[in-house]
Parts: sequence; C-alpha cells; structure tokens
Amino acid sequence: MASNIKRPIQIFNGTDWDKILPEISDDMIKSGFAQSLAASGYKKLPGGLIIQWGVTAGVVDGSGNLNKTITFPIAFPNDIACVFNRQHLNGLYTDVLNKNVWMVGYGLNSFSLIGNNLNANINFEIHWFAIGW
Repeated sequence: MASNIKRPIQIFNGTDWDKILPEISDDMIKSGFAQSLAASGYKKLPGGLIIQWGVTAGVVDGSGNLNKTITFPIAFPNDIACVFNRQHLNGLYTDVLNKNVWMVGYGLNSFSLIGNNLNANINFEIHWFAIGW
C-alpha cells in the first residue's frame, strides 16, 4: 500500500510566497499521473478524475446515414460526467452535420452516434471529449 507524504509547494499569492504541504502518495511521485498524449488520449488526475479526448473518422453510407460507436482509449472505472462531440468536414466545424447527428448512448467503454439526412458517401472527422471517474 502506498504511503502518503507531504512535499512543500510554494504558491505566489500576489504579494509574497505561501508554502503549502499537500499530501501526495508515493505512487504518484514514482510513476507520475497516467496519461497518453496522442490524438486520441487520456489523462488521469489526482482524486480519480479522468479526461479523455479523440478524433475518429465518420463515414456516411450511400443512404445518408451514420451509425458510429467510438471506443474510449481507456474505460472509465466508475461513471461518466459528460461526453461532447463535434463534426468537422474538410477541417472546419460544420453546422449542417451537427444538426443531423445525435449521441444515442454511452457507457464506461464507448459512446454511439447516429445521423440521417446527410450527404451520401461523405467522410468527416468526429472530435470528442469526455470526463469521468
């Protein structure tokens, strides 16, 4: 089991420096906070909060429909606070896609989008961001 230690940190309060002694576990000091800094990645924060983000391809079929499940880089162990997504066509945010694409469900491992009445056979990017613990 990891022991907790206190390491001094100095914070400038606008006039002078204050010294605080937050409790930090040995494990955090030895390994740092787990992260994957990539196009689709995550960062685990102290206290268990996890931030994840990503970019994936969205492909509309010949009938103008989208059915896409996006898997998180790592599973959230307990719950999800929120998931946001936006669609980009040719590198630009496009309101036309966003009016016709909806998130229909999410779980600890993934979330799903559907869309209809889209231009057939287009390819675009789905940019997403999720927070949980």
